[in-house]
Amino acid sequence: MKIIRDTPDQLILASVPWLLSILLTAIILIFVAVGLSLVFDGDLMGLFFAIFGGGIGTACFVAFVRRVQVIFDRRQQTFTIRRRTVFGYKENTRALGDVDHALIEHTTNSDGQRLDRPTLVMRRGGGDLRVPIVTTYSNSNRSGDIVETINRWMGDGDLDSAPHAP
Repeated sequence: MKIIRDTPDQLILASVPWLLSILLTAIILIFVAVGLSLVFDGDLMGLFFAIFGGGIGTACFVAFVRRVQVIFDRRQQTFTIRRRTVFGYKENTRALGDVDHALIEHTTNSDGQRLDRPTLVMRRGGGDLRVPIVTTYSNSNRSGDIVETINRWMGDGDLDSAPHAP
């Protein structure tokens, strides 16, 4: 996730997985090309290779490639989370006043490596509701920058950190 616009009136964050998209597309094309090449050479196992390999690559593309855009708009007093996948587009807009602050949620993977994701904490009656900005955890250091930018933009310098059970 990176910062697209940071002005007093608007903060826009976006995550577009270009590298993952390109790699998965290349994998799909390689499997299909090799499989079809084998079929044209008379080996019918190439058809299985193309369908199975291309299908797995396509399934991974559908499952993992998601574009996320978060827009904080002071003029309209709203924040919007937009998510686009292969199958569709979802947009959720709420009042900017509903956001209390942003924090970093943590988990660990099977190797014990710490993974993070930026999360918004919403004001909700007597408790807090956490809304992850992105659904996946990452080992990049960008989560801290994103959380710090959101909190600074909203006038809240508190960079909380909360553990999350894996």
